Amino acid sequence: MSSVTDWVGLLGICRTQAVRCARLSLLAVSLLGPAPLSAAEMQYKLGAQDRLRIHVYEWPALTGEFTVGAEGLIALPLIGDIPVIGLQPSELAQEISIRLKSRATLTELPNAAVAVTQYRPYYIIGSVEKSGEYAYRPGMLVLNAVSIAGGAYRRPDMMNWASIQERIKTEGELQVLGLKKKDLLAKETRLKAEIDQLGKRPVQIAGPLPEGLSVSGGEKSLFLAQREHQQNEVRALQQAITLHEDEILSLKAQRDAADKQRIAVQRELGEVRDNVARGLAPTNRVLPLERTVAQIEREQKELDTQVLRARQQINTAERTIASVHDDRTIVVIRDLLEVQTLIQETNGKLASAERIIQESAAYSGEGSGGASDPPVRFAFAIVRVEASETREFEAFETTPVQPGDILKVHLQRRDEAPAHLAQMKSSLPRLTNEAKAMISGDRDR
Repeated sequence: MSSVTDWVGLLGICRTQAVRCARLSLLAVSLLGPAPLSAAEMQYKLGAQDRLRIHVYEWPALTGEFTVGAEGLIALPLIGDIPVIGLQPSELAQEISIRLKSRATLTELPNAAVAVTQYRPYYIIGSVEKSGEYAYRPGMLVLNAVSIAGGAYRRPDMMNWASIQERIKTEGELQVLGLKKKDLLAKETRLKAEIDQLGKRPVQIAGPLPEGLSVSGGEKSLFLAQREHQQNEVRALQQAITLHEDEILSLKAQRDAADKQRIAVQRELGEVRDNVARGLAPTNRVLPLERTVAQIEREQKELDTQVLRARQQINTAERTIASVHDDRTIVVIRDLLEVQTLIQETNGKLASAERIIQESAAYSGEGSGGASDPPVRFAFAIVRVEASETREFEAFETTPVQPGDILKVHLQRRDEAPAHLAQMKSSLPRLTNEAKAMISGDRDR
């Protein structure tokens, strides 16, 4: 405590010694460890082993998946090698557009998009069950990484390790179950809204969205797409019915015209037969007229057949329209029952996980503050390469892990200060002596 008091007093004395105090402040800051990452620093930077999906509009040769090589380059047709280390996906897309415009002598920048399909792995070493290389997942924290590696390792003789290991795994599962339940509840809301819409005929595309869908972008889009698809299907069937009805009217008009023609020909045929019987007309005029009547009657039958076929198509379309709602309703109800079953299962798993965590905490004596507290705690450090520079800093369970990071896990006694604080404490006497020497030298001069 006395050393800390001396240090505070020296800082007050050094207010007039701006240059020398700045030097001491820099020394103190260097011992306190790195500052938290800003939002800009948290933006993802590409590196070796990243697998990228590149799409260049109207340039299929430049569209596909590419892997960043060990030298930090990707090789693209026509453009060649592009260094990507330290670039963001949007910056790489801009670089591709600029190079392609220059190489192909285009008047405008082509549209390019870059997305990461597979991140480079991260590594975990130290006091874990399974050290090694692991595939990165977006949004990963130190706690997730340790859980994937089997949890932190402790010897069997260390107190309460089994319950702590189980708790670490369960806490990771608890987060996953919470997200799963949120997705299932959003899906349940969407299915209930769709059942309500199916009960309204015809289905309306316009109108307010059901309550709850506005908070789930994916379920909202799915609801709107399904509703529009059903409306388009019904509209197409109704248009087909209208076309068949017009076809029937046209066929009936043709049949009426043919019937008038048949009556006229039959009247002429009767007159010819009377004249033949009287000997006033030759018999060879009867046969052509009889053939004409037969042909007209055959055409009338074909027209009647086409009318029946069109009416059959209308009946089929009407039955299909009626079944569109019913079939979709059956599918949605079945999906809703499945989702509700999954929600019940997830609720049971969440309750079990929370109970495991509570019992684990009670078993390990956490929160009691007594002698039953484990004598050790877990300490984490991350080694990260940025802009060709490697730095190591202290991490915690909620510290984000980035692709390419090396996560170091080690055990530390509870009464032992973190490494950077211990280093600062050990350096206080030396810094105090240096400050006193600088102040004495200034007074002598």
